[in-house]
Amino acid sequence: MFRRLFLLGIFVFVSNMSAFSAYDIVDRYKLTEDRNKTIDMLRSRGRYFLLEVGGAATTEFEDIKNDAEKISKSEGSDLDKFDKAQDFVLKWNNKEHFLRANVGLQIPFFSFWAFGAKVVPNIELFNINMGTIFGMQPDPRTLTAAILLEYIPDDVPAGIQTAIAANFSSYSGGDALVNDSVCTAAGIPLGTACDAVKAEYADYRFPRDVTLPVIHGYAKAEARVLGLEFNIYKDNFFGMIKPYTLTRMDYALKRSADYFITSKKIVPNDWTEQWEAYAMVDLKFGYKHQRYSAFAQIEEIKIATVKESSKKKKELAFGNSPLFRLHGEAKYNFIFLDLVPFAGLHKRSGYGFADGLYAGADAGFSFWNERMGLLARGMVDKNYFTFSPRLTLLFLQLELAAKLPYNDADGVKLASIYSGNVRIFF
Repeated sequence: MFRRLFLLGIFVFVSNMSAFSAYDIVDRYKLTEDRNKTIDMLRSRGRYFLLEVGGAATTEFEDIKNDAEKISKSEGSDLDKFDKAQDFVLKWNNKEHFLRANVGLQIPFFSFWAFGAKVVPNIELFNINMGTIFGMQPDPRTLTAAILLEYIPDDVPAGIQTAIAANFSSYSGGDALVNDSVCTAAGIPLGTACDAVKAEYADYRFPRDVTLPVIHGYAKAEARVLGLEFNIYKDNFFGMIKPYTLTRMDYALKRSADYFITSKKIVPNDWTEQWEAYAMVDLKFGYKHQRYSAFAQIEEIKIATVKESSKKKKELAFGNSPLFRLHGEAKYNFIFLDLVPFAGLHKRSGYGFADGLYAGADAGFSFWNERMGLLARGMVDKNYFTFSPRLTLLFLQLELAAKLPYNDADGVKLASIYSGNVRIFF
């Protein structure tokens, strides 16, 4: 099984399959984030750190952010702003960008024996992970009242959304969606009450040009706290159980270019109030024989919802589906060089099995009980080639990575993702 890493051939096959699929920004984030978690998993391999700081970003992410802010803060007529918004979405059309940051602190403990098994405990005090993804793609559908409502956040009252849909045929390009007719249909008295509602939702306008790309965005922040990790080794078997609490907040948006004409903010100020806290557990079971090893792992198994924000207006877009993982590798020693080929897959709701396939190899050397060493990794998945050098110096480990795309995803051009990670060992 491990001697023939035939999965590479499967990658060549699935990467050339073409099928129409709708662009879903949350699903794209899930896949991109889980691929980064695979890099995190490969980085561990039995080493327990005290402090970790890492980040990843596409090269043009800051340029997109600056361009969007310039439009939303620019002066001039609505027509001038619309021209700038049109230039913006055409410039970044069919491109996707990603940003990620994480920091973690944990306390490794000395191992002990129980019931004939070696137990290696580890306490994760906290691990904070934040990320966002941003993409643009034309909506090929003919605009209807139902599609128009997709561009309106769920926190807009249902009565107003229903009135907007009923008023669909009366709108012209650039019209405010909430007007006197909508107030009347929604049962809001004309005058002061209606004026207040119109001012609150003034950013939402009927698109001037429905052929322009749609702006998709998603942001997520989460924190794992007090993770009690127990790694267990007995004979050829090994496993892990890790209960912890996780707090998660997120926000997804889909906007036309007109949103940037009058809006002074890209994400509402209260998005951080949309959070939930869960009791969760990670489980792993594996087997090792000579130089070969393999394991199955399930991460983020929800046990219960511990608490949620009293101001939460809707369910989190990310959901709480678990992450499944299968991984196998072999280790070969050639005098001063260690070679570790590996292959595996990860799966979560939102993307397919082929999306989660990966294969690669580590090559490097180490000495002084792995306190000094140099490693280089190459791996491939359905969309990216990844190259990672890693340097270990006594109590410090530094790893860089470059994910270079070789095809598109759902019709959107992917950008190169560059990342760095620093770990301080106990």
